[in-house]
Amino acid sequence: KSFEESLPVYQIAEDGMMVNAWRYLDPQGSPIDLIEASDGFYTKTYLQVSAEGEAKPLNLPNDCDVVGYLAGHLLLTLRKDWNRANQSYPSGALVAVKLNRGELGAAQLLFAPNETQALESVETTKRFVVASLLENVQGRLKAWRFTDGKWQEVELPRLPSGALEMTDQPWGGDVVYLAASDFTTPLTLFALDLNVMELTVMRRQPQQFDSDGINVQQFWTTSADGERIPYFHVGKNATPDTPTLVYAYGGFGVPELPHYLGSIGKYWLEEGNAFVLANIRGGGEFGPRWHQAAQGISKHKSVDDLLAVVRDLSERGMSSPKHIGLQGGSNGGLLTASAFVRQPESIGALVCEVPLTDMLRYHRLSAGASWIEEYGDPDDETMRPLLAALSPYHNLDAERRYPSVLVTTSLSDDRVHPAHALKFYARLRQSQNANAWLYAPAGGGHTGNGTQEETAAELACILRFLQQSIAA
Repeated sequence: KSFEESLPVYQIAEDGMMVNAWRYLDPQGSPIDLIEASDGFYTKTYLQVSAEGEAKPLNLPNDCDVVGYLAGHLLLTLRKDWNRANQSYPSGALVAVKLNRGELGAAQLLFAPNETQALESVETTKRFVVASLLENVQGRLKAWRFTDGKWQEVELPRLPSGALEMTDQPWGGDVVYLAASDFTTPLTLFALDLNVMELTVMRRQPQQFDSDGINVQQFWTTSADGERIPYFHVGKNATPDTPTLVYAYGGFGVPELPHYLGSIGKYWLEEGNAFVLANIRGGGEFGPRWHQAAQGISKHKSVDDLLAVVRDLSERGMSSPKHIGLQGGSNGGLLTASAFVRQPESIGALVCEVPLTDMLRYHRLSAGASWIEEYGDPDDETMRPLLAALSPYHNLDAERRYPSVLVTTSLSDDRVHPAHALKFYARLRQSQNANAWLYAPAGGGHTGNGTQEETAAELACILRFLQQSIAA
């Protein structure tokens, strides 16, 4: 049929953000067709499409995520507590709900996180539900099978620690492919056969740097409001003279995990320098509560956390302000730049990549309007002064001395408009004794360069900047 002859099923409101449709194939039952209509970044309505093409809304929380379907059950992850049929299911939980012709039936709680845990992702196989979890920012796995009328947890073989990602689940079987790594261990691909509970190594990434003498430690510090914030320290040395690169993201519920450092290991750690991964609030390291604690009116807490990590490094004698560099991209670029303008005396350099810097106009540039649920609306009278206080561009002081800065963007970035980086750089150049540089290629995009050569060139520029600013 032509498009004109097709059957209209659903149309989102004009002020809606996005609509998606997909089919779940259930190896233990019949397939279902779902529509996800998103009002914002975290709020949505799910609808089931009948054989006749009728879209019927499902009575689900408007901020939950449907992450799978197996044995006639929808699998949900919750951003907030869900009270239903005299039962309460906590924020961050994984719940299975029976679905029959658009009507929800009995629910069963599969996983509820404690204070140190988070649910990261979910996959379904022919017979199993598999969940990737975080435990104190280390990867874990759990699995369940529907037998005797209920979901029952099964015991899994011992798995590696660090970052653990489910990379593939071929349709029709019970094999899950896992990618595992940590700061000093190259990425390894495993096959996990859930029928026989056997873990097999498929391939290992070659070693990219000499990890002898490089220590990995997890520390905790206290933020401005008393919350304890974890961070990883990786390196051979931890003295006041140790050049230390602190990386942070802290947004959209995205966790930062112990990942193989590759080129940073080769050209930074081997030289005796250190790397720090700050697990600040706004990320997803400890589930929805960790994200929501630094969302909207509380977004400044991400910056508080980052500055607490920087302060802790100096107080422990593991580095010192003139040898500490901050690095962050996108939302991480916003937070590191905000920390930079708030306490420039606390650091020696900033690498600010594809950042947001103008928080009073971000919603009018590129995809910015879709992030209002994360940051708040600058047109709201309550939010505007809070966003003005967070905004790096508006808090630069021409009379104040700032450490060295490398600002990067892509002139082809269609997610975070390059104007954020360009305006921030231009105002930096007007400040007193500013050592500011701009790296702005025409190609690539928000998530990186177009070729390996371009990626290598940018990395070389960043490393050279760090060597000259905090490692000289």
